[in-house]
Amino acid sequence: MRIALRSAVLGIVFCLIASHVTAQASPEGRLTEEAAIAEAVLRYEFQNNGAKAEAYFVGLGPPSSLKDPQPEFLKRFADVA
Repeated sequence: MRIALRSAVLGIVFCLIASHVTAQASPEGRLTEEAAIAEAVLRYEFQNNGAKAEAYFVGLGPPSSLKDPQPEFLKRFADVA
C-alpha cells in the first residue's frame, strides 16, 4: 500500500511538473526537459523500491494515454542493473 501511494504521488508530481514545463518551453526544449524529469522520477523509484521489484514497466505521458518510451530514452538506464 505504501509503495503504491508513493508511486501515485510521484506520478501526480511528474504530471504537474511536465504540464508546467509544457506551458513555458519550446517544443524541442520541452521534450528534453520532460525526458530529464521522467528519468529523475524513474531513478528515484529504482533507488527506493528497487530491492522490492523484480521488473518495472514504464509508460510515459498522462495516465489516460500512456505510451512506451523510445529506445533512446531507455538507453539512459543502461547503468541500472
